[in-house]
Amino acid sequence: MLHSDSFCLFFLLLSQSLAHVEAFIDFSEDELIEEGVLDQVDISVCDLQAEIKQHLKDERRGERLRSGVHVVIAGATNAGKSSLLNTLCQRPAAIVSPIAGTTRDVVETALDIGGFPVLLSDTAGLRDSPDVVEQEGVRRARERKPVCSEQDWSS
Repeated sequence: MLHSDSFCLFFLLLSQSLAHVEAFIDFSEDELIEEGVLDQVDISVCDLQAEIKQHLKDERRGERLRSGVHVVIAGATNAGKSSLLNTLCQRPAAIVSPIAGTTRDVVETALDIGGFPVLLSDTAGLRDSPDVVEQEGVRRARERKPVCSEQDWSS
């Protein structure tokens, strides 16, 4: 099984890279993005790929990566979770709108990222809501919340 510290590092590197790519997509025309952002993402992803390959050399630790990784996109409402899912799977898998609370259920899609099987889950925005249907979506999102949290990354 993959060591949780390693998984958290992989998750952090991937999350940061995805955030930089998304920012580049959203803001590159306005020239608000530092020069070389995509070059840095490329370096980070190559480093991540090397780390993952190292783990795959150990038959037991690589087992989790070969069998698949479940990545949960969780966060506040209207933070771009569904847009990120759609961008990664290159199709409109999730409905995107400016209305907070659009995603009320878990939307999952299976991907192959660099030869590794990934199950990507978009979840309802984490907030208090008087709506019982949205409350159920938030409950399901909290059930699937990633193993790593921002507290894990800062240590």
